[in-house]
Amino acid sequence: MVIPGLKNKFYIYKFTSDFILILGVVFVPILIFSIILGIKSGFQNFKYPILANVDGITGFSFSRIKDFVNGTQYCISKNAMYNVGLTYYSTEMARNPYLDYTTLGIVIILTVVMLILLIGVYYQFTFMVSYLIKNAYIGLFISLFVIAGLYFLSPLGSLNMINIINPLTYRDPTMIITGTSSFPYSIGMIVLLIYNVLFFVLNRSVFDENYYE
Repeated sequence: MVIPGLKNKFYIYKFTSDFILILGVVFVPILIFSIILGIKSGFQNFKYPILANVDGITGFSFSRIKDFVNGTQYCISKNAMYNVGLTYYSTEMARNPYLDYTTLGIVIILTVVMLILLIGVYYQFTFMVSYLIKNAYIGLFISLFVIAGLYFLSPLGSLNMINIINPLTYRDPTMIITGTSSFPYSIGMIVLLIYNVLFFVLNRSVFDENYYE
C-alpha cells in the first residue's frame, strides 16, 4: 500500500470487483426470471416495436403529453393511462411529436446501460458514507435518508432544474426511454455519468485518508 502506484491499483481493483458483484446481485435474478418467463410465455422478437421518446435518446427533447389543435399545443389534463407492451401509454401520447417507435432490443440495451450507471451512483455514494461515518448503523441511516429524500424530491414529470440534476429522477430507465417521464434519456445519461465520475474521484480521496483507520 505504500509502493507508488499500487495503492491506486488496489482501489481500482477493489472498486471493480465490488461493483461487478453488485451488478451480479441485481442482474442475475432479472436474467433468471426473464428466462423462466420466456420459457413459460414465449420469447419476444427483439424487433418488437416499442413507443419511445426517440428524440430524447438521440437529442435533448423533453417529452410531454401534448395535444395539437390548429397548430397550438397545450398540456392535456387527462390521466387515463394504459399498458401497451412495455409502454405505459396514454391515448393522448399519439399526438406527441417527440414519440416514435424503436425496437425492444434497443430499449433493453439502453435500459441496462442506464441501470448500470444508476447502480454506480448508489454504490459509490454508499461507499463514501461508509468510509466517512465510522458507525455502521449511522452510516446506513444517513445513506437511506439521503436516497429516500432524493426519491421523494424527484417526480418523473416535473421539469424544474432541481429534478433535472437529481440522479433519482432517472430511477426508472424504461419510463425515461418510452416517454412516460418528461425527461430525455440523453440528459439522464449525462447527469449519471457526471455523478459517477465525481463520486469516483471523491471516493479515491476518502479511501486514501481512511483506509487504515
